[in-house]
Amino acid sequence: MRERVDPTAVRRTNLGVVLRHIAGAGSISRARIAADTGLNKSTVSSLVAELIELGLVQDDVHAGRVPSVGRPATPVVLTSTTVALGLEIGVDGLAACLEDLTGAVRAEVRALSDLRGSDPSVALDATADLARDV
Repeated sequence: MRERVDPTAVRRTNLGVVLRHIAGAGSISRARIAADTGLNKSTVSSLVAELIELGLVQDDVHAGRVPSVGRPATPVVLTSTTVALGLEIGVDGLAACLEDLTGAVRAEVRALSDLRGSDPSVALDATADLARDV
C-alpha cells in the first residue's frame, strides 16, 4: 500500500531547500536555484515569491546586470532581518543570542550568576531583560 504524500509538507520542505540555497549562495537568480536544486522553474518562482512576502528574501537591486540574450535575471538575497532569538537559562548564568538566516550571530549577551535555588520567576525576569538588551 502506498503512503499518501502531504502537499503542504512537500511545499514546506521545498521552501526550506530554496531558503537554505539562497543563504548559502548569497545573491542568486531563480533560474540558478532551479538548476542547482532540481526544482521546476515555476515552482522556484512561486517559492521565492512566498519568501519575499514573508520578508525573508528580497530582490537584489544592487546586483550588476550581466549582458545576455533574453530577459535579464533579477537575483534574490536574504533580507538583513534577524530571525532567531536563543535564550539559555543555566545554573551558573543566563544568555541571549540573535542569529540571522545564515547562522551568523548578530548579538550575544551573557550574565553570570548563581541561580541554584532561586525563584523561577527571578530567572525568567532576568532572561526577559537579556532578551530586550540583545
